Amino acid sequence: MEQQGRGDQFVGAKIIYTTLRFIEADDLDWYLKDCIALKKVFPHLIVGFDLVGDENVLRTLSYYMTPRVPLHAGRSRR
Repeated sequence: MEQQGRGDQFVGAKIIYTTLRFIEADDLDWYLKDCIALKKVFPHLIVGFDLVGDENVLRTLSYYMTPRVPLHAGRSRR
């Protein structure tokens, strides 16, 4: 950019922390904690978290969320 006379126009970059959908559900906790730790150190860089990969071929989002989202004990069924 500087060679083109635009050294003061650098826009910057942001990072979406990603991991592939083939990890085990229990391993997701480690990746989430790592992402949060990095976000605390680099709040201006880390902007999100994403599970990457084809949900139809690899693991679905529900595979990862089921152990983490407690069902409400008083939930009624209709």
